[in-house]
Amino acid sequence: MHMLALLSLAVVLSQPAGTLHAQSLEGTNPEALRALRDSLGRGATVEYEFVNLANKVRSTVTLALANDDEYLQSNGVRLKELVLLVADARSAYSPPIPLAKFPLEAGSTWRHAGTISERYGIRASQIDCRFTVKGRTVLAIGGGPREAVEIHELRQFGGYEAEIDRWFDANTGLMLKEVWKARSINPTGHSGGQGILGTSRPGAYEMTVTRIP
Repeated sequence: MHMLALLSLAVVLSQPAGTLHAQSLEGTNPEALRALRDSLGRGATVEYEFVNLANKVRSTVTLALANDDEYLQSNGVRLKELVLLVADARSAYSPPIPLAKFPLEAGSTWRHAGTISERYGIRASQIDCRFTVKGRTVLAIGGGPREAVEIHELRQFGGYEAEIDRWFDANTGLMLKEVWKARSINPTGHSGGQGILGTSRPGAYEMTVTRIP
């Protein structure tokens, strides 16, 4: 094995367990994040109330730890490191969408361009996302108030435009709340209660955490 490869391996092995895949959450509280991961690793789940804003139907969505750095929501959403959107029930994103980039500072922005494609079909489209950090706030949720950072996303894909607001726990990076509203920007498109470009999302919904282990 070449000396450079040996040095690289030594650097990786010298990192504490649980930090090898945590670059996206740099700046959060390591102890709080570790406690959350430990709880989820023992089988606990995070619970959200999901409200379809078109028909006011309510349901429960859970978040569970699938492996070291992958999380699964019961509605089919797949995340890496809590903030990288890999897929939802019907669509995959390449590369994964960075929903948050810690540390989060008010006014900071980033942009993402990639492809959204049906997981069980052939349709695909370019996707463009623009993110702006709105700032810190205290969010009143189940279990008490939490310090959160609000991020606004403007997303365009497949003839649709979505305005998405999310609030992330400042200590763990866990998403606490999401408000999604999409509309067609293509005269032949469909929105409202219909699924959006092969995804399982309705045209408008709100999802708020109700229990954190």
